[in-house]
Amino acid sequence: MRKVLGGIDRGLSIAVSAVVVLLLAFMVILSFTQVVLRNVVGEGIPWAEVVLQHSVLAVGMFGAVIAARQGRQIAIDVFSRISGPVIRLILAWTGGLFTIVISLILAKASWVFFQSEREFGSELFAGMQAWPFQTVIPIGFTLIALQVLLNLLLGRTNTFEQGDDPAVPESIKVEDSP
Repeated sequence: MRKVLGGIDRGLSIAVSAVVVLLLAFMVILSFTQVVLRNVVGEGIPWAEVVLQHSVLAVGMFGAVIAARQGRQIAIDVFSRISGPVIRLILAWTGGLFTIVISLILAKASWVFFQSEREFGSELFAGMQAWPFQTVIPIGFTLIALQVLLNLLLGRTNTFEQGDDPAVPESIKVEDSP
């Protein structure tokens, strides 16, 4: 079972990281193209700003999934620093379950929002529908809940120390400078 969960965890990590890298590359290319077109032609791509804004939202959501995997979401850890291992484990599970519940509530609420946007046909620009860009919100919250659940089931209740993340290849790990 642990092997299956570990495989799901690694697969999710790789997929989310790939999406973030592709989105960032797309954003850089589109932004650069906008600058060049505005300076050379005097006019940019009309829909680029809206797409870039929604891409920032997507990067933020998927970045939150990566942060959840590494245990780097917002936490109040003063009690875990002064308590023993059993209390730390209880606090980690309590915080993790709370995060899962809140993430699923937000996923459901954003799904309702997404469905209403799709039903009413909100447009971003010149006939471009808003709902395809908004799918990232319920997907992101669901993936955060899944990632936190995987962390708990795999016993990953503390944050990774830099360089401890098994999904990060050795070639790109950053060493602390003295």
